[in-house]
Amino acid sequence: MPIEGSAGTLDIENATLRSNAIAVLANLVTGNDRVREGGAPALEVYGDPSNGGNEARLELVSNTAAVSSSAFTRLTSNAGVFSIETGTNASDNGTITFGGFANERLRIGSDGNVGIGTTSPDYPLDVKKSAGDIEIRIEPGSDAQGNESGIRFDATFEATADNGPRRAADLRVGYNGGAWGTEYMSFRVGTGGQNDVQALTTERMRIKGNGNVGIGTTNPSKTLDIGFADYGYPGIRFTHTDPNGIDRLSSGYEGFFTGIEAVIERYADKNVRYSGSNVPEVTHRINLGYSDSYLDSNGFYPEFHEMHFEVMNKVNQGDSTATLDRIMTLRGNGNVGIGVTNPVKRLHTKGETVIGTAGDNYQNELGSLYFVRGATRGGNGFGDRHHYIATRTNGQTGGNYVSNRMSFYIDDGTSTDGTSHIKTMELNGLGNVIVAGSVSASGQTLTSDDRIKYNEQSVSNALTLINQLVPQKYEKISKVPASAEGVWIPTDEEWENVKEDYTYGDEFGFIAQDVRAVPELAFLVHGEESRTDTKTSTPEEYSNLTTEEQATYTPSYVYDSNVITQAEYSNLNPEEQGLYSTQYTKQIETQTPLALNYQGLFVVAIGAIKELKAKNDALEARIMALESA
Repeated sequence: MPIEGSAGTLDIENATLRSNAIAVLANLVTGNDRVREGGAPALEVYGDPSNGGNEARLELVSNTAAVSSSAFTRLTSNAGVFSIETGTNASDNGTITFGGFANERLRIGSDGNVGIGTTSPDYPLDVKKSAGDIEIRIEPGSDAQGNESGIRFDATFEATADNGPRRAADLRVGYNGGAWGTEYMSFRVGTGGQNDVQALTTERMRIKGNGNVGIGTTNPSKTLDIGFADYGYPGIRFTHTDPNGIDRLSSGYEGFFTGIEAVIERYADKNVRYSGSNVPEVTHRINLGYSDSYLDSNGFYPEFHEMHFEVMNKVNQGDSTATLDRIMTLRGNGNVGIGVTNPVKRLHTKGETVIGTAGDNYQNELGSLYFVRGATRGGNGFGDRHHYIATRTNGQTGGNYVSNRMSFYIDDGTSTDGTSHIKTMELNGLGNVIVAGSVSASGQTLTSDDRIKYNEQSVSNALTLINQLVPQKYEKISKVPASAEGVWIPTDEEWENVKEDYTYGDEFGFIAQDVRAVPELAFLVHGEESRTDTKTSTPEEYSNLTTEEQATYTPSYVYDSNVITQAEYSNLNPEEQGLYSTQYTKQIETQTPLALNYQGLFVVAIGAIKELKAKNDALEARIMALESA
């Protein structure tokens, strides 16, 4: 075996040794002279179990001086584990590199950072490409359907004793179907003990291949689609980066829209511009902040919290007169202004139209539309005269629609603050029109086309029907009191003593109950003699009632449009209960006047006249026959 040494080089070549290896360096002790099976290597290094272990170790020593060196690289094999160690006797801060003779491909720095494509890695894994974009590929371990690729993130607990990193979140990608276009990226975060298991399943956000982003939903159908479970408190929050908030302006606040804490804006498309520049302008904006009015002269206390909706008032390209105008204001007290910046009612428009709810002289109607004109009267914010249309629905089933109604009220001019009205007309759910007073019409017509009539029958007993009716002259209440509730219609016995409390007049007509008693004519009577109303009182109104009156009410709880009972409220936790407000309701059976279709009676009267004429003609013919005889 030729072995030559010169200039620090060990030259082993053309050796003939057992197993045909070029060289075998080993401590040839008993049991340690076995050659590795499966082919002869060029170099074999064996450990020495008799001197401390089974590790086979090869050390490469760097020594350029005429003294002993402590810097070396050690290659060790133990039970199938191959280790590379580099450094000195005192530390292991050496650097390991991998690559070809011309270019280094990978480096493990003395600080443990790993660099791919860089000789100075600054991070635990630092990847760099010499030119152009860079990609790192992660792919599933098999071609089976439904496999994902992902990255797992672990962390330790904060401000508490910890026993090591735990799974905190995952970033995963995959396909939601069997074709292109179903790609997605899923962001998942642990909850409870889930972050200690291998398969983290709590997805929080997903980005689909079409650009849609879903939070709380795995199938977003919009650019941003937010879903949530049937519990919890979902929402979007705008807040300051400073937890203490921002300082308000202490002077000159009149010229600033101060307190706008969050803004949502929509920019115009690239071919829609208004100033002539190439920069798209804001065409829609939602401001979340405060009112223009303040409670003191320093501007520290805004009067209301508000949302302002602004929209560009022109759509023509290059229109330099276009401005971003505030078209709607939502105020913290529930008022909405359209075209006005200081709404004084639930819905306040620039056209002096206000919509309100129960209260304000609406007599428990559930919605009112006010028509206003003139100057303010009585300090109530309304014009000199105002009229309103009140609507309500009782929500009942089973055909009792008479309580669903629309009532028309006219200011009678008797009050100084616009609070006295006459109920002039009512439309109910049965299609009936009830008018307080007389009706004047010119050229009134009703549809009577044969093409829309079916099962026509002649009225053969009209005279008999008319004979069952009793024409009467009577005094009739012509104005239903605005306070009409429960039993309010006087009896015949009571009338003479209370008639001066009502608006009434003389009239010819029939009694609706009498007409209803004739089976063939009963359908001409409309309405019911009473309706069920629901009266709602606030806690303050309820507290002013007597004990007997309070006993007629039932408490309920309201949050937005959700109404729950006392039992349901008691099952909520304190936080949920705090969302609800208390109200008190009771059911009232209120008398309602019946209505009579006089036009139908007119038709029957025509039939009776024709029957009389036929009888008269027969009598005349008989008389003529007798006279001729």
